[in-house]
Amino acid sequence: MGAINVLIVGDGPFMDNSPPALGINFAPKKDSTDGTFTVTEFRYLLNTGAVPSIALETAHRRNATYPNFVFTPANIVKCDVLWQFGYKE
Repeated sequence: MGAINVLIVGDGPFMDNSPPALGINFAPKKDSTDGTFTVTEFRYLLNTGAVPSIALETAHRRNATYPNFVFTPANIVKCDVLWQFGYKE
């Protein structure tokens, strides 16, 4: 069996560290100082699982595998699983 193709779509403000702000973040590893479950933690857990193999991509209006993402059949046809997370302050 091949990898499961997962697309995580974030909607809402993107978390920047300059200046610090709340929002969606697709950091490659979890923040050991943050004890809450976040989108970054979710991504980390998917990437570190041994079986099954997961090919993970991200989409957002900024800073992702697919920046300025728009839902179209062409953008989601290769996805086996799609997760969408929204954030509003």
